[in-house]
Amino acid sequence: MSSDNLEINFCEDGSVDLSNFRKSFSDASRNDEGKSVVQSDHKVVFFDDVVEAHQKYRCYKGKFKSMDALYSEGKGKDIWLIEFKSGEVKAVDIKEKACHSLLIAMDLRLIESLADAKSRAHFVLVYKLGSRDNLMRYSSGNPNGQAFPRTLSSIRWLFHDAVSCVSEKFISDFIVPHFGSENI
Repeated sequence: MSSDNLEINFCEDGSVDLSNFRKSFSDASRNDEGKSVVQSDHKVVFFDDVVEAHQKYRCYKGKFKSMDALYSEGKGKDIWLIEFKSGEVKAVDIKEKACHSLLIAMDLRLIESLADAKSRAHFVLVYKLGSRDNLMRYSSGNPNGQAFPRTLSSIRWLFHDAVSCVSEKFISDFIVPHFGSENI
């Protein structure tokens, strides 16, 4: 499914309807070679398509970078912006994706303000272990104790929290609690 056929639709209350942008975690986490970072049939909003459709809706000429996925439990609830990486992580690229994604989320009224982002927006970087030893450190234990790359520390202040984890930890600490263990 391409964003060429997708449009931003608004509900009567002014909120945005993102139901047409849903894909499985497996599809949302595919790299350029077609391999998924996370294997799960559970659905998440494919934020890359949302950003492309939003760019057309607003007639923006520039190119926005975006996080791969967005998960929310509903209007006014916490949201998670998720980036999947199976290769090299470039800090500048991740920072741009985080900032652009927050701006788009605010324009779509998924987040009301930067203060709102600080209270309920979560940044999650999911990666394959061993593929970025120079940038990432992984610490076992609870997800709040996981290391976050120092080179990305400047974006932490934009979010309620910012974590990085390997794909297996993401499945056990995020997908299972939010969706259950079926279809993983």
